[in-house]
Amino acid sequence: MCYSGATRYGSGMVRHTPIFTGTTSGFRRGARILALALALVVPATAASAQCLSQQDARAAVQSGDARPFGSVAGAVNGEILRAELCREGGRLVYVLSVLLPDQRLQERIIDARSGQVLR
Repeated sequence: MCYSGATRYGSGMVRHTPIFTGTTSGFRRGARILALALALVVPATAASAQCLSQQDARAAVQSGDARPFGSVAGAVNGEILRAELCREGGRLVYVLSVLLPDQRLQERIIDARSGQVLR
């Protein structure tokens, strides 16, 4: 628990005012919110990747050029905060911003056709 300061009373008693009374789960939630904010602010895709619109991504999945996102999401260990289907190096890839179990933010690139983790 963190304290914002102390208040002295006439009898010499001191009362501390808590500014955070949450648990570690509250801290984890705050870390997730911060990581999500960073994922939205910091560009997650490489400079060479051209990301598809939702309509184009849906068409790529329907035509079989890309697997559905749900079938490749299990390839990463962590909470996916952001996902985009992009064209990179002549192929379709999923570019993911992932919050790892140790609370680090990491970018993962997955081949959209095979589901293989590229980096």
